[in-house]
Amino acid sequence: MSARTRDLPRRSCLSVPGSSEKMLAKGPTLPADMVFLDMEDSVAPLEKEAARGKVVDAINDAGALAVKHTDGAIMPILDQMVEAGIDALHSLDPMAGVDIAEVKRLYGNRICLIGNVNCAKVQAGTKAEVRRSPYYCIKHGGVQQGGYIYATSNCIFKGVPVENYEEMLRVREELGYPQ
Repeated sequence: MSARTRDLPRRSCLSVPGSSEKMLAKGPTLPADMVFLDMEDSVAPLEKEAARGKVVDAINDAGALAVKHTDGAIMPILDQMVEAGIDALHSLDPMAGVDIAEVKRLYGNRICLIGNVNCAKVQAGTKAEVRRSPYYCIKHGGVQQGGYIYATSNCIFKGVPVENYEEMLRVREELGYPQ
């Protein structure tokens, strides 16, 4: 370990399995920099459904909103996430076949939707492609009706051309905000 590394503050992230009520209660009291409540990876397959509800309850009991982040082809399990009582869902990945219009139709009156602007188009698309994806999301996500937060299908990462990101933001400005 170098002198520089030795002098850096220690950072910690604690994963708390959502299947353990004891750990759900104890986790937030521990001196970690971040505690995340795991609904999936640290939970046995037969306990996942119950764990999802326990995690949402723990978050809501703390006075916060339960926002589920997930990537990929979530349509086959979307009903399970909504039934767990989440307040919002991020990231709605169009590259995995998640269509915001369909998700809005199925669950838009029950949860807030976040994202679905295609990161691949923002990364490497033509100007027309960069504009088409955000326009579709705003039109079908329900910005005017509420229950949608304009965002990409993941994060804006290193290498995204600034002009493409600015074009994505420009589409939002051109279409206006809810009144």
